Amino acid sequence: MRHDDVTLVLQGPTVSLSGRLGASFKNLENYHKQVSKIVVSTWNHYEIKPSNSMLKKFNITYVEDSIDGYSDYYNDANIAYQCISSLNGMDLVTTKYTIKARCDEKYTDLSKFIEVMKSSPNKLTTSNFLFVNDDWLQFHPSDHVMGGQTKNMKGMFEKAVSICQKYRNKERLNGRDIGISGYRNSMLENDRIPPETLLFLSFLKYKNIPIDCSKSVETMKNHCQLVELKDMGNFLCYLSCVPYSNYNKVMSETPSIASMEGL
Repeated sequence: MRHDDVTLVLQGPTVSLSGRLGASFKNLENYHKQVSKIVVSTWNHYEIKPSNSMLKKFNITYVEDSIDGYSDYYNDANIAYQCISSLNGMDLVTTKYTIKARCDEKYTDLSKFIEVMKSSPNKLTTSNFLFVNDDWLQFHPSDHVMGGQTKNMKGMFEKAVSICQKYRNKERLNGRDIGISGYRNSMLENDRIPPETLLFLSFLKYKNIPIDCSKSVETMKNHCQLVELKDMGNFLCYLSCVPYSNYNKVMSETPSIASMEGL
């Protein structure tokens, strides 16, 4: 079933770790059957890119940018580059909903994700890949595939970009830097803000939702939701260059929760 009110933004490097075209481009036929429009937003320095015939076949809008203008932005784990390429793509979206995914990853079945996203349109919907338990990291959803109302998605990335721009040349961003008191990063035993957390905090800030770290689980349940990878068809995700395409492996080798009750 094709959803005429959903656009898929594929962002980031067009090249896989093997030096070939990213996995999303081998999955375009599946995506094309499920969403009304596909936008590819990437960087202009990649030599391997989707062909014009491929873009035309699936009616894809393609946009490039240069990373040179953002080289001094706060960029922990390429968070600035992710936000900017995502936002460049979303600037071209006209549908009510947007799903953001990576060019080097794939999900053959978005139906469950779209169903859950539309069931609570004001929430941020993600997969459960690296959606982390609150005891380890507060406010840490997944950022590999994210979806929601386009206005909220754009607002989230705009807020995050503004923070990355404000804290140019900074290596680490802590909760106190952005006015978040009491943030708990139990993995590092400090208040360092992971990239995924920065995105969700930006989502909350855009929607003017109070951020109270003592109520992090409640806030997550009220404003975020997840879909298990096993309900997204054949998938391919990466963690630190390691590919994951088996759900049991994801759950046994990564800190991914299976449901919001796992927070």
